[in-house]
Amino acid sequence: MNLKLQANEVRVRLSRGEAERLAAGEALVEEARLPGGAIAWRVDPSGSGTAVALDRGAVVVTVSAAEVRALLEAPPSKDLGLHGSSGDVALVIEIDLWSGKKRP
Repeated sequence: MNLKLQANEVRVRLSRGEAERLAAGEALVEEARLPGGAIAWRVDPSGSGTAVALDRGAVVVTVSAAEVRALLEAPPSKDLGLHGSSGDVALVIEIDLWSGKKRP
């Protein structure tokens, strides 16, 4: 799982396997340890849409497991993803449907 933070955008890129885990209802959690502390981020399949927030110092993205399942069933496309916003912050969730497969 890759997390990219910009001034007014949060972008999450998932592998196919990570997306399949989300679609099954499993949360994804990662942490980067740095000198002086850690940064954590989580993608939670408990939401009814896409949203992002900061919770106790962790970036938390919520997404609908049903929407992730629909993306996994869609034909691969470079524009495939989920888009939302929380306040002034845009949220983009991309799934690399080719991960683990040969590209045509």
